[in-house]
Amino acid sequence: MSPKGDKNGQNVTAKQFKAIESLLETGSITQAAEAAGVTRKTVHEWLKQDHFSTALNEAQSDVIQALTCDMVRIGRKAAATVETALDSKSSIPTPIKLRAADIALRRLERIRDLSSTNRKNQAD
Repeated sequence: MSPKGDKNGQNVTAKQFKAIESLLETGSITQAAEAAGVTRKTVHEWLKQDHFSTALNEAQSDVIQALTCDMVRIGRKAAATVETALDSKSSIPTPIKLRAADIALRRLERIRDLSSTNRKNQAD
């Protein structure tokens, strides 16, 4: 997403773009208002506007897609780590490697669920 507009060609202002970036980063209306140099009321008004909410939803989708790609890459490394831990002896204790791989795989599952939920919400 760019300050020029969302994928439907609707324009968002530079201040709205800053608010969207802050909402993605912090999830806070107050911090988004501060980042954009506007009041909380203004951000609430923007959230009611179709072009702003569409741009925010598209930006959220972009972030989720990027995170999904990152987690898939990490998931592949985690799977390789599990395989290596099972097949070889290394200086890192196997339980630590397996725990790290387990954490990465669980997060991949959460991102997948979030991505699925996001696709469903966009279809509605």
